[in-house]
Amino acid sequence: MARSEHSDSPIGDKQQSILISRLASKLQLAIKTGVSSTKVMKKVDEFIIRNLNRKIEGIVGKLDSLLNTHAQTIFGERIGLLYLQVASIQEKLNECEEGYRNLCSSRGRVKPSSLKELLSIDDEIAYHTYALYDLVSRRRASIRKALREAEEIVEEIGILLDERRELINTANSLD
Repeated sequence: MARSEHSDSPIGDKQQSILISRLASKLQLAIKTGVSSTKVMKKVDEFIIRNLNRKIEGIVGKLDSLLNTHAQTIFGERIGLLYLQVASIQEKLNECEEGYRNLCSSRGRVKPSSLKELLSIDDEIAYHTYALYDLVSRRRASIRKALREAEEIVEEIGILLDERRELINTANSLD
């Protein structure tokens, strides 16, 4: 295994593509057979959480810049609140960073329906996180509309993270 798969440093596009393909293949096999290993599931967790955290850190940076620009305007307070909500989302994400590993029993069994559901939730979280990043990265004529959209996205991500935590906790209690 390549050293870069374990580090927090960004890996090259080619390595990233290979890693995604391998993990996707192993997840498909786990869904098909109901069998996996905690090692594989831990790698899935690390990959997903690392990539979401990077994007959230980018959002925090963009919000920090917006806050500096608009601190003395009527939008400063809303941007500051949005900043805190995004930081809270990052904490929630890190609290349930072992979701896939926790779906895998000590005997290597996984419940395919739970695995599919967690993948679906994470897909939605990623979609909304990337949408939020795109939204705060763009220069807009109407900051009011952009803030409203961003607040809605942050609320949705929070709901999805709560669903993620509930799914993981439920799966843990069934093991």
